[in-house]
Amino acid sequence: MRRFILLMGLFVFVACSSSDSGGGNPSGDATSSDVSADGTDNADGDSLLDGSTDGEETSDDVTTSDPETTSPDAGDDTGQTEAPMIQIKLPNDDDLVTETIVVQIVPVKEDELLLESLTVRANGLQIFSDTKAPTQFLLDTRTIDADELVLEAVALRFGDVAEDSLTVDVTNTEQQFDLVASDRKEYQSGDTVTVSVRLSHPDADLEVDFGDMDTGYVPGSENIFPVGDTEFVVVYTITGTNLKGDGLYEVPVRATWGDTVIQYSDLHLSLETSQTLPLRVQRAIFVPGLVPPESGGWIGSIGPSIEGSSVVVTGGSASISVGFTNYVIPENIVGILIWVDGYTGYYQLPLEDSAGTEETLLTMRTYAESENVPSELLLRAALRDAQGRISPSTYHTMEVKPVGSGDIQVSVQWDTDTDLDLHVIEPGGCELYYGNKTGCAGFLDLDSNPACFIDGINNENVYWELGAAPLGDYQVKVDFYSDCGSQGANYTVTLQYCGKTEVFEDSFAPDTDDHGGAGSGVLVAEFNNENCTKALTGVVRYEDRLLKDDGFSARTWKPVRYARLELRRVENDEVLAVTSTDRFGNYMLNFSNQDGPEGVYLAIISQSDLEEGIRDISVRNHPKFGQLYEIHSPELNDSNGENFRQDIDITEADKAGAFNIYDVLVEGYDRIRLATGRELGPLNAYWATGADTTETAFCSEYLYSLGVCSEQDALSVQGKDSDRDEYDDRVIMREFFKFTLDQVSRENSPGGVSDGTRGNPARAWTEGVSTFFSCDASNTQVYIDSRPLGVYVFHDLEAMESPFSYRTDNDAMTGPVSEYLIFGLLWDIADGISAGEAQDNMNHMSTGIYDVIFNHLPGDHFLDRGAEGVDLVDFLDGWLCNDWGQEAAMSGLLNERIFPYDFAPGNCGN
Repeated sequence: MRRFILLMGLFVFVACSSSDSGGGNPSGDATSSDVSADGTDNADGDSLLDGSTDGEETSDDVTTSDPETTSPDAGDDTGQTEAPMIQIKLPNDDDLVTETIVVQIVPVKEDELLLESLTVRANGLQIFSDTKAPTQFLLDTRTIDADELVLEAVALRFGDVAEDSLTVDVTNTEQQFDLVASDRKEYQSGDTVTVSVRLSHPDADLEVDFGDMDTGYVPGSENIFPVGDTEFVVVYTITGTNLKGDGLYEVPVRATWGDTVIQYSDLHLSLETSQTLPLRVQRAIFVPGLVPPESGGWIGSIGPSIEGSSVVVTGGSASISVGFTNYVIPENIVGILIWVDGYTGYYQLPLEDSAGTEETLLTMRTYAESENVPSELLLRAALRDAQGRISPSTYHTMEVKPVGSGDIQVSVQWDTDTDLDLHVIEPGGCELYYGNKTGCAGFLDLDSNPACFIDGINNENVYWELGAAPLGDYQVKVDFYSDCGSQGANYTVTLQYCGKTEVFEDSFAPDTDDHGGAGSGVLVAEFNNENCTKALTGVVRYEDRLLKDDGFSARTWKPVRYARLELRRVENDEVLAVTSTDRFGNYMLNFSNQDGPEGVYLAIISQSDLEEGIRDISVRNHPKFGQLYEIHSPELNDSNGENFRQDIDITEADKAGAFNIYDVLVEGYDRIRLATGRELGPLNAYWATGADTTETAFCSEYLYSLGVCSEQDALSVQGKDSDRDEYDDRVIMREFFKFTLDQVSRENSPGGVSDGTRGNPARAWTEGVSTFFSCDASNTQVYIDSRPLGVYVFHDLEAMESPFSYRTDNDAMTGPVSEYLIFGLLWDIADGISAGEAQDNMNHMSTGIYDVIFNHLPGDHFLDRGAEGVDLVDFLDGWLCNDWGQEAAMSGLLNERIFPYDFAPGNCGN
């Protein structure tokens, strides 16, 4: 049922765009059918833009309307008026709706309208507002506590008011998934999977299907344990004979509730049949999954050179040098990829302005006695350049030497055929070295190149078995016993103690050997193990709200990764030990509380571990206070036993939102470092709930100068109940990219309202490219922003349904433009060739986009040829200047968008 109302007399309709607007008819041809610009209609043949229905014709040149023809009684027998200003549309003109629906407010008789205000109410409650039409939003009808939904739109323009209303029936099942979460995300064949499920109502039956990830799965072989009325724990062991390969697999969860069956399809588990890398690369970012293949466009046919140790001991370190001076522009290399054949994942070492030779340190993991130690590792390295291309790989074989480990392990590795000796002095003064290998509590189990009898191992190792290391102060020395022919040596000492790893590097010059015995050597390190008699392990997770393209889904648990942890004494908050979580949220720390009263607690802090040298991210409360978020475990009784475990689950009520913000920023920060190799510097994000909070925004230099925000280069996330953003991952990621543009690119947005209408080209560029990045990083074409009352603002970057996705306001390439045009164009460049779009012939060219953003725009040869500040014209100039070509395909996309670019970038700095 529909109702139109015209108020306040005569309406004057003045088109806010010329007749060649990109709404229904971007060509401006009055004889063309009025359909959306990408040539697609909705299911019943109605245009998604013009609001007309089957059999109706509209005139593009109508500029006024007669009050007599727009009265509530005018129109056909359905209540349709002849000339209303706006119309509420559902995609299929549904009379019955369920779950999440698309609501569109479209202009009638015009392609687009600029309005003083547009408000939409649902059953009398305002849920949405805008200043233009057409516009659209998602509405989750499950938030409607009624069987009938009455939508009312009110538009104000030039002092005149018009309304449209639409009434539909609502049907939804009451049963919903409230939480679905696995105990972790990555598994191997033979592992046990545990899935927690919570439903909204009791008395349901549950089934979980593991058939997609396990060839040996038998339906019903999973064990399902009810926990209360609405919760279940599902336990399943993946068969050891599973033939599925590495990949991400869907595990459907179904609930039967009377005659109702609902399914959850967003539980995806990763199967890794290969073992995880057994070594760690210092100051590098680990990337799970497959190594990217060699690029066809790589300049040159050879990969980098690898030099360094050919032997590594378990628990020890090895130095390697990666060279690429043969590359024409070494400073154009942004990363070294390092991996091992037969293992999953790889590390990328970020580089900035490299001279062509980079040294890095590899630390080998320790192995338990029951584990099989590989005899050798086939280490590989490749290069990534600023254009995203991957070089051929080069391999380097390393022999793995099993050595002892336990409470303490000390090893030394060096790079020449010389005789270095490791000396470690225990708290009681007993010295372990080549002359006393077993006479102390520990053992020297590897002695290399004795008296210049060169064995090529170039490693020595001392260790203490579990529970055998004396408590107290230790000294580590390295002695240059013999240079074996006037050679120097670079050496690396690796300490494994108290659950942590410390590395020291130094060198000896030629002809400085001393043939030393007991007491000889250079003091490298001193350490004490009295503060680590106990071990605490566990997993830290936070409650996440999964945001899909159609809104929030069931809650889940995600690991708190790479976050700082402090173990403190309850009595006085003294810090006893510090560590950080890994990518799975696991942690382990050793401590002692012998000199104080019993009782400790663990603090989880919304801050990265600065000692890693990879990230510098903090999430704090209100800028007035700047306090880091901390979640405290219950008090832990440390009086019983030496090893204990404490898992921490941070709920939404306990400010899990702060850790979701942190997780999104980690994802974005790592992505940019991998793409550019550059240091991004510190990033502070602020989030506080309540009325006195900041809006979601990046504090640019310009906004800071105006006093709009209080800390330059910081990011704020809104916590007001009127529109909370702590779980709006794509909104957070968009603002993060503005931080990125400020740090490693160039942008000149003047700020101000960004509502999709055509405006300042520099602002449109910043908003558009940031929205594009948010979707690209989220692997989706839909940008979505949650609002209260089940409403979501969204943009489909591929669909191009809005007329604001086309042309500038004055038909000049420097004219006012909408961010809709920017992100739509960038998405067409980055995605695959679209069969439904004749002009979309660009195929996965996102590397070109980022090359221009990170290399051309901030470069010395940048020329501001468009409107003032960085805009779309400058990006297109950079595309041509950086030789990404495909001018015919680009011209087709620009013609489709009616953007009059001249393809004349100038001299490109030549």
